[in-house]
Amino acid sequence: MYTYRATVTLPFSHRERAIAALRQEVVRLSTAERGLEEPDWTTMSMTGPEEMYGPRGEVLYEYRGTVKGRNHAERRAGRT
Repeated sequence: MYTYRATVTLPFSHRERAIAALRQEVVRLSTAERGLEEPDWTTMSMTGPEEMYGPRGEVLYEYRGTVKGRNHAERRAGRT
């Protein structure tokens, strides 16, 4: 089982947008792995926001997420 880790930075604090952006990044990561595992969204956890400063001194908000992957072969065999 693989654990996907993603980080997104937004110019404002917005939980729902952060979740959507993290999900999009995890999908991108899982697709880059040739689709051997798919994200198990029931295991998603998120931390943030953490305030940080951008390159021009602006305040940014960083969110981090983790999602466990589920192997396609295990899924076909009926294992979770």
